[in-house]
Amino acid sequence: MASQRALTALPRAFNRCAGWLLIAGIHMYWAVVPRQWRRTCLFKVSCSHHVYAATRAGGLLPGWRALVARWRCCRSGFHVELQPNGWQVHLADGTLADDQALADIVLAPYRQALASAQHEALMRVSALAQHGSTLVIPRSR
Repeated sequence: MASQRALTALPRAFNRCAGWLLIAGIHMYWAVVPRQWRRTCLFKVSCSHHVYAATRAGGLLPGWRALVARWRCCRSGFHVELQPNGWQVHLADGTLADDQALADIVLAPYRQALASAQHEALMRVSALAQHGSTLVIPRSR
């Protein structure tokens, strides 16, 4: 019984110790690579901070899983859609992310384009109203 506990404790101890190697690599990345050279992350919590937190909480294996997951989805090839409940992003790996998890820098161009289109539509309606025209909006089927 004691030997079984010792055997299960060994992988946990290795997982924790090896996790510190990943954490050291992240610290080196933060220290060596200037911010302006780093790629902009799609998420509010940057990829390196996400992996750092997962590794601190669970060790090497959860940290490695977080690294691989972010590596797959946080890259170009995503597209953004406006849904009734907010913005939805289809990430490069096929997963979906809502606007709560995404960085403002990702959604800012889309929000600005929407605001511009809404403003343009409002100006057209105002121009029609000033000229006494009626605006007929067809019903959606």
